[in-house]
Amino acid sequence: MDICLQEELQQKEVGDILRRAKAKPSSSPAVSTITLADYFSQKLSLLERRDKYLGLKVKGQKQRRCNIGNVILVVAILIATATYQSGISPPGGYWQDDYNPPANNTNKGQKPHEAGTMIMSPSRIYFFFTLNSIAFYASVSTILIIIMGLLTQPHYMFQHVFSC
Repeated sequence: MDICLQEELQQKEVGDILRRAKAKPSSSPAVSTITLADYFSQKLSLLERRDKYLGLKVKGQKQRRCNIGNVILVVAILIATATYQSGISPPGGYWQDDYNPPANNTNKGQKPHEAGTMIMSPSRIYFFFTLNSIAFYASVSTILIIIMGLLTQPHYMFQHVFSC
């Protein structure tokens, strides 16, 4: 704010933006009206609880917070990618041909099937897709929680982008 107040720069738009954001010059100290007891008795917000449980907020270790957030985000994206792909092409794949054995066939190894149906048995399909869906939704919600936390805390986002 002090830089925008200098006469030589004349950056009116930047100064207007800072004034609308209620920025204060460095000469005016920030005054807090909350007491220390009130501050410590406040409940943690959703983002603060997330940071606490994921270990993202450690004092004096900016790099560790950045690395942990990046690792969690990369792992969640890889899990989402793998579960999405396994939903599209399930294990075992699909039958490529039609097979309808003749009535006098003694070969009991292969069951009749149609092209385009899954090779996996129906009970295993249900079990597989249930677990696959749970993993997919958990990873997508983890991605959303991390990204929403970055977007709702702009100072953290810029620190995250420029310090790593």
